Parts: sequence; C-alpha cells; structure tokens
Amino acid sequence: MTMVTKNDGASCTALELFHESRKVGKAQLRPKISNAIQRGDRRTVLRGRGMEFYESRPYVLGDETRLIDWRVSARLNKIHTKVFALERGRPVYFVVDQRSSMFFGSVNCFKVVQAARITARLAQAASNGYDQIGGIVFDEDREIETTLGNQKALARLFGMLAQGSQAKKPSSTKRPVWSIVLQRLNNRLHP
Repeated sequence: MTMVTKNDGASCTALELFHESRKVGKAQLRPKISNAIQRGDRRTVLRGRGMEFYESRPYVLGDETRLIDWRVSARLNKIHTKVFALERGRPVYFVVDQRSSMFFGSVNCFKVVQAARITARLAQAASNGYDQIGGIVFDEDREIETTLGNQKALARLFGMLAQGSQAKKPSSTKRPVWSIVLQRLNNRLHP
C-alpha cells in the first residue's frame, strides 16, 4: 500500500490504522459479563439451547418435553420448562463514508483519515470483546464490503479504510449512495 503524501494527514495506510487501533489496549465496547476468556461470553436476548440456565416458566403446548423442570413442577403442581440463554458474540458492523465531501479538514488531518482512525479504534475494541466485525466503506463510485468475522475481517476492514482514504479525483456521478448502502445493510443484518 502506498501513501500519497507523507505525515500531512491527507491519507493513511493499513499499517498506520493497525498501530492506531493498538492504542485501544485491552478496552472493549462493553464490559464482559463473564470472566471467561473464551468466545461466546455475552448473554443475548435470544433464548434457546445454550449452556447457562436462565429461568423456569410454565409449560406451553409445543415445548420440548425433555426440557421440563421436574423439581419446580413437583413443587408448584404445574408443569414448568427450563429456558436457557444463548451465548454468542455481538455482530458489530461499521459503515464509513469516504465520499469526496470527506476530503477536507483541519491542519492536522482530513475528515476521511479521522473517520478511519476512529473506526480502527472501535473495531479493535470490538475485537477485544470477541465480537464479530464487518463493514461497508463507500464513496461515490463503489461500495466495498467485508463480511462478519474476527481477526481476518479486522485486517480486511483496515485495508478497505486505507484504500478509500487515498486522494482521488471528484466523481461527476450523482448516485443515491446512502439508499444503496442502507438497502445493503437491511439485506445483511438481522435483528
């Protein structure tokens, strides 16, 4: 990867973004619930076949009979089932605007470079919490996307940010970029 200018804040490389992301240290986007250092250490709102017991609730027609909580059922004289909490990492998806309107800024750096630095730090914090990382980097001409993943997705995201922050000539096309990106997000992300 090449740099257009040297230390004037007009562009950044993937290596610079990697060093920028290391400034985060061991910080995470949200503190962990568990002290385990394995993946899947967050509770989700989803209930199902997890390892951690969540609650007992009254039996509803259609519940699996093997999940019946016999102790609670005997105590309350009503059939109750066990509900478990699923554990998994959160998906964190970044959308970074690198259109020509982002190529201006203060004496220190352009807005596009500052957005890349902030995204790098947030992505590293999400990676520290074992979250899945993905994103879309777009400009007037194209949208570059990386799918959800861990360390490889983080490296791809840094490469996309560095590639998009290189100086380029303004585009004459007037496409509805945000509607395209939001439609793509709607297709990729699920509640």
